Amino acid sequence: MSRFKLGLRLIWWICVLAPVDLLAARGRKPSPPNRILVVKLDAIGDFILWAEAAQAIRELYPRSRCHVTLLANRLCGVLARHLGCFDEVWELDRKAFVTRPLYRYALLRRVSQAGFSKVVHPTFARDFLWGDAVVRAAGAAERVGVSGCSYLMTALGSRISDRWYTRLIPTGGAAGTALRKNARFMQALGVGAFAPRVPRLDADAPAGTPAHPYYVIAPGAGHKFRQWPVEKFAALARRIHEASGWKGVICGAAAERPQAATIISLAGAPLHDFTGVTTIPQLLGLIKNSRLVVANETAAIHAAAAVGTPSVCILGGGHYGKFLPYDVPPRPTTEHPRCVSHPMPCFNCNWVCRFRKRPTAAVPCIANVPVDAVWKEVEAIIRRSEARAGSRQEVL
Repeated sequence: MSRFKLGLRLIWWICVLAPVDLLAARGRKPSPPNRILVVKLDAIGDFILWAEAAQAIRELYPRSRCHVTLLANRLCGVLARHLGCFDEVWELDRKAFVTRPLYRYALLRRVSQAGFSKVVHPTFARDFLWGDAVVRAAGAAERVGVSGCSYLMTALGSRISDRWYTRLIPTGGAAGTALRKNARFMQALGVGAFAPRVPRLDADAPAGTPAHPYYVIAPGAGHKFRQWPVEKFAALARRIHEASGWKGVICGAAAERPQAATIISLAGAPLHDFTGVTTIPQLLGLIKNSRLVVANETAAIHAAAAVGTPSVCILGGGHYGKFLPYDVPPRPTTEHPRCVSHPMPCFNCNWVCRFRKRPTAAVPCIANVPVDAVWKEVEAIIRRSEARAGSRQEVL
């Protein structure tokens, strides 16, 4: 995010949102012991990578002694309940929280009146407009977060919100992926044996899941400039079907239906459109039962790793190394995503791309990833899958 936009956000908070925050926090209720709030407002992919830490938090604060509430991004609410780690799951609409003062007031008022004795905010990319503001409103005696100025805040914003914590845990600055940062935070929080690794998740496939062998395509990426061109996805889908006979399933949010329709019309291969019809646990089940996932750097890639499905990720350079490629050893039952990139000297620009000509155009480090490079990794997965299927038939 550019410095100009960061500055505008700080001005918006000072002029509009800060008075709302102060009003919501007035007259906090006394804090009963062992009532804990965990604030995790990240997107779905980040939440999946954090899932094992969520389970460790539950062990650190057992049900017999502690009541643990999670405040999550509303997109992750169903998944958070699916984990079964928390006594309560509250949801926050990120857009409404910064654009609708009455919504913000109501949510922060609920937090301030709940009487939490401890707040844990394990997000390493902190932002004073969201998570930090919730921590401040809670007014708990102990408020634990991650140290360091986030790329989502100005230095001034970071200095202001650092004061809202009683303890800030260093997680290595820019070094290491989210998995290692999560581990460092959990170790400092008190889970000494917590290892950085991809979480293991399980879920059942939704009704309508194909019975025949299939693969998954996830063409979305939250922002259009981070999406591999649909024409390339279509060309890849055609090659996969010609080489394997597998049918394809396109997954994503309802807003990505136009992309799915374009891929289906261009591919000339059998594809099923599942965009907008699956919950996150259902998406996990759908991916678990597939042979392969091909996607941009999205939740689908982290979900594939968590359920043990081979995947190929078209990886841009904006956050290269922050989330992918993984820098931890794979579990025996999991497989790390195969990442395909178009290297450029400007990697780690935080998606402030000086080469992008149009706001909705894909950045060159993604748009220029060739189909042949992605196909090379996909083909290796297909060959291995077919070899395993042949071995099983010989045994039978």
